[in-house]
Amino acid sequence: MIRYFYLCILALGFVSNTQAHPHSHVEQQALLYIGLYKLVLNIRIVPSYVEGAEIYAHIDTDMNGLVSDREASNFGRSILEDVTILVDGEQVSFFTPVVSIPDLQSINSGFGMIELETSVDIQLTDQRQHKLSFAIGYQEFANDWFIQPFYFPDLNETIPNKRLERSHTDHSVMLTLTPSN
Repeated sequence: MIRYFYLCILALGFVSNTQAHPHSHVEQQALLYIGLYKLVLNIRIVPSYVEGAEIYAHIDTDMNGLVSDREASNFGRSILEDVTILVDGEQVSFFTPVVSIPDLQSINSGFGMIELETSVDIQLTDQRQHKLSFAIGYQEFANDWFIQPFYFPDLNETIPNKRLERSHTDHSVMLTLTPSN
């Protein structure tokens, strides 16, 4: 039992150290949260300590050292211009994004995470198969994206069969949702 306790303490220390380290390259993630009636997109960009100042300057268009709400909103819209989501072949338009940008010091140190979140109402049913595709072409800071879908409980309960196809060349995923009936 004591050995298990020490292993847990050691593991917790390792996990906290891996999550709290400055990045040496830009990390970009697009996380999709999909339900029967809502799709939420969460985009995360973690600048590296090498490129942090350059990325901050890109967003801080008036170069006053602070990112205003307008600058953050403009930056969010520029990312969404390079996002395509099709639900059953029809492109969807997102609601106004909420963008949070840490201060310059956090970004310069490689610890700051730029985050954009937006959503759109959708309609999925268990009466037929659905196809959902997501692609992101924003490559201002890096040309690599990690894209991961997650499912709300209502989707998991209603449409249990899911097939995910990834394309790393065009930064996209295709999700096929098939009802069990």
